[in-house]
Amino acid sequence: MSRHGGRRHNAGSIALVCVTIAASGLIAAGSADAGFRVLHSFCKKAGCPDGGLPVGGMIADDAGNLYGAAEDGGASGLGVVFKLAKEDSGRKFSYARLHGFCTGNCGDGRLPEFPLVRDVAGDLYGTTATGGSANGGVVFELMPGADRWTLKILHTFCAPDSGTCREGASPSAGLTYQGAAVGLPYDGQSPLYGTTASGGSLDGGTAFELTLNDGKWRAGSLHDFCPPPSCASGSTPLGELVLDSGGNIFGVANLGGAHDEGAIFELAPAGTKYNYTVIYSFCTQQTCTDGIRPGAGLALDAFGNLYGTTTRSGTHDAGTLFELSPDGGKFDFQVLHQFCDDANCADGGAPAAPLTLEEHGNIFGTTTQFGNAQGAGTLFELSPSDSGWTERVLYDFCSEANCADGLIPKSRLILDGAGNLFGTTVAGGSADAGVAFEFKP
Repeated sequence: MSRHGGRRHNAGSIALVCVTIAASGLIAAGSADAGFRVLHSFCKKAGCPDGGLPVGGMIADDAGNLYGAAEDGGASGLGVVFKLAKEDSGRKFSYARLHGFCTGNCGDGRLPEFPLVRDVAGDLYGTTATGGSANGGVVFELMPGADRWTLKILHTFCAPDSGTCREGASPSAGLTYQGAAVGLPYDGQSPLYGTTASGGSLDGGTAFELTLNDGKWRAGSLHDFCPPPSCASGSTPLGELVLDSGGNIFGVANLGGAHDEGAIFELAPAGTKYNYTVIYSFCTQQTCTDGIRPGAGLALDAFGNLYGTTTRSGTHDAGTLFELSPDGGKFDFQVLHQFCDDANCADGGAPAAPLTLEEHGNIFGTTTQFGNAQGAGTLFELSPSDSGWTERVLYDFCSEANCADGLIPKSRLILDGAGNLFGTTVAGGSADAGVAFEFKP
């Protein structure tokens, strides 16, 4: 583990993030019982009407109700948006399907694999990987009504192989907006940002902006990625983008960079355009101890420090957890944890979800592999001290018979005001289609 060094980290730095998240709706579930529990096991009925494989994770509203997307199941088998409504006691959540995708000719999209955004009016926004009139995916808005939710298409991406997809095609992440990193709710009008896996002038994907003008949403490319291999500027953007208070946009390229093992990039506003810069290329350290192949979006604290993970390499080829700290006009990189550092990889490995920051400077996350004898992944906490960072496993997945508690968590955890964590897994549960869970420390 690297030393902490005490730089730009204190309780107040990330407290702002935690307080604003709590204010935006992550309210405690109301029970003093500690431990892990499954809130919903997906695909409970024949045909999976409630969906399955909830890769997109969950978000919460002011009452503590949870919302998410699952890429499987529903009437067509091509994904759903769901709600887990908290009962008055806080001990039970009731499931409701808000929308099943691929109605008609799939003009409403298919495979909603990514996190949702919720605005101040309670509307939900998201992306689908495919579907739409050109099968290049869509950006949608889902609006609550008295009897049902109504879906509206804000943008339809063009066909991935058309050769003219300037704004990109096939979204590779969910949406974000200015203020999301510090827990501010979306206002429903400000620009939305995301990435695509293909399209753009180089057909390697894009970072795009969706803006509302005269009642219509329009998409435009902020940067065109080149296709792999050997793309020094980074290729294959993955994970949600994150914006700082100055409007700078940060993201992850799974491939490319100086060593073709992935990169972290910045898009800095410059008038009506953005300047693109690679701020770190992975496998810069000897034998790639800094990690390779970052696969999840970044977390940003109030001081502009960026936190993320790589899925592979590092000391044990099980991934790393890293920090990038601003220092003048550059960023200083350090590894905070090498996964599989404990005996028999008890601390887990191959993290694939964005990290979650907490008011005391602690970092929460998940791994998709290793942990207990089942090797189904872990829920962990990384805590700072004057001497370094300490990782503690909070829960080993597949600890229950037949993996009823789920396995392979791939989505960001959400943290409520009482310190309880909520998340999803993409496998396990009663039908091996994933679970929604809560962990109370």
